[in-house]
Amino acid sequence: MRTGRPRKPAALALAEGDTRKIGANKLRERAAKEPDATHGYPPCPDHLSGRARAAWDFLSAELADMQLDRRPDALMLEGLCVAYADAVESGKGADWMRFRAFASDFGISPVARARLVIEKKDEGPALEDLLNAPRIPRPAVQ
Repeated sequence: MRTGRPRKPAALALAEGDTRKIGANKLRERAAKEPDATHGYPPCPDHLSGRARAAWDFLSAELADMQLDRRPDALMLEGLCVAYADAVESGKGADWMRFRAFASDFGISPVARARLVIEKKDEGPALEDLLNAPRIPRPAVQ
């Protein structure tokens, strides 16, 4: 049985800036081997209402814009929305702590977002650069 912190997904470690100094190349290799979940959330669960439903609508749209929407995370998002509604209704500190724990998992708090540094993939030269580049002469055919 493992003790200590659970292993962090390689993509998250890369996004946070390789905090354990494992090495970006090793993390990229590990991330390529990890399964990738399907994008998008299912419709809002029927039992969510009021603040929880409004939170689902808002957060699912925001997470989709951040490209962090994954189908298996829908249950965690549901928990986040319920925790938010409970915290607002009760005003108790324990409920807010539960909400903050969920929020940090999703990168929703300002501190959690600051930890996420998403590297943009190099897509090669821009189309405009290719079109404006000088033409390479073809070798003469003999």
